[in-house]
Amino acid sequence: MTKIEMKTVEEIITENYLAAEVLNKHGIDLFNQEAKTLAEACQKQALNLGYIEQEIRETEGHRSYNYDKWELDYLIDHILNTHHYFIWVNLPVIKEYALKVSRSQGDKYPVTIEVNRLFKELATEIEHHLDNQEHNIFPYIKRMLYAYRDGSKFISENLEMSVITMKAEANCYAAKLNLMESLLRTTDIANQQETTASVLLYKLGAFKYNFYQHMHLEKNILFPKALKLERKLVSREEGVGNRQKELGALGN
Repeated sequence: MTKIEMKTVEEIITENYLAAEVLNKHGIDLFNQEAKTLAEACQKQALNLGYIEQEIRETEGHRSYNYDKWELDYLIDHILNTHHYFIWVNLPVIKEYALKVSRSQGDKYPVTIEVNRLFKELATEIEHHLDNQEHNIFPYIKRMLYAYRDGSKFISENLEMSVITMKAEANCYAAKLNLMESLLRTTDIANQQETTASVLLYKLGAFKYNFYQHMHLEKNILFPKALKLERKLVSREEGVGNRQKELGALGN
């Protein structure tokens, strides 16, 4: 069994997503650090590896879901009903907060004007991203799953190129969320109690955490399994086509 410190961040959170909360709390970026082992990530940020390992182990007995074992259609429905729903509800709310803060505190904190611009831009991009998933990508994955289960004919739409694009988009969105949070924390807004600005910062943090959960489920579980399924189906269809050719040749 591989020791925790030798596993990558990606492997750790795929096995136990509650560990993501531990890593996020200590500032270990779930996107940019994922290729590094936990030991390397801790060393880079001068974190106590033993302490973080212990916190991760303490979460293991509290696991409620093993997303890696879920059927793809069930996982898609979970992503839609939990994460997409959260995003659709909160995008306009945070957009309104960002606008209010930029108008009321833009003179004192010019960064709030930039945060408002960035979030407005991000909201439009994420809306297009979700719309594409809900109307194209997710239905296609479900069609693949049904074709695999009942043996019906399958026509490939080359999911791999779409996944590459979606991963790049997700990394861009994560970078923008980190930038906005960082810009606000350069001011004393974080120390203000019960103000529109402090609420904005809180909501951005909650949005980022939900977004990271969402992207993890897609990037590390849903998409790799869907690509594997697509390859199986393509291979199956090629095999059927070859057998039909052989039978046709025998009949001539």
